[in-house]
Amino acid sequence: MSITLVVVILNYILPIMAFAGLDGDYAAFDNGHYIAVARNVCGQYFGWALASAQIVSVCGLFTQAVLKNTYLVCGMAEQGMLPGALAARMPYTNSPYVALVATSVVLVLIMPLRTFKTILGVDVDLYCAALLLEIGAFLRLRSTLPDRPREYRVPVDGVWVYIAFIPAIIITVAGVVLGGWLEFMVMIAFIAGGIVVILILHFLRDARPAWFSLAEGVSDVMGSAAYQRLDPQEPASAP
Repeated sequence: MSITLVVVILNYILPIMAFAGLDGDYAAFDNGHYIAVARNVCGQYFGWALASAQIVSVCGLFTQAVLKNTYLVCGMAEQGMLPGALAARMPYTNSPYVALVATSVVLVLIMPLRTFKTILGVDVDLYCAALLLEIGAFLRLRSTLPDRPREYRVPVDGVWVYIAFIPAIIITVAGVVLGGWLEFMVMIAFIAGGIVVILILHFLRDARPAWFSLAEGVSDVMGSAAYQRLDPQEPASAP
């Protein structure tokens, strides 16, 4: 994991250092400026090659993100966390087409935003909100269930657990604050919409429990031994 972390960091730092060294006009750095630098330094054909590589890379990243979210929704439906209709698959390709349509609806909702920069800011704000939620969940579990067995345990205890996360919390909050009011309000709207969806799902689970059944031929992940080790509910003690 340490090697992977170093590789990921270098993957960001080395290109920035290279292009910054080739072009000192930092005020001109904007979307697509790497292509202009490559064309000026290495020629027009190299600029085209870099632009083509960036297009393929962005398309791949976008496709990966859509498919990841699609199969996440499908998997939750197969486990009974979401209505089973979202787990429907194509007969020949086995693709979860209903989950794909549901995921695409979110993309359609953000299309009316003014610019790509605004859409990116909303995405970053939602990512920061998710990180804060994960950090809060981690701190709560370490506070309420400090001795519970874990697959990996962060090697700090007591007040040092909270101190260790202070820099991450500050950076994450700063990312939201610096994003702009429009991005922040859209993020709040998505979070509020998510809360409404959760409340509707709770109502449907009580009103239509058959919609939330385990899909046929799928293993019950929540009933597995690995999940039971992570379940925060302690088993009832024998009388």
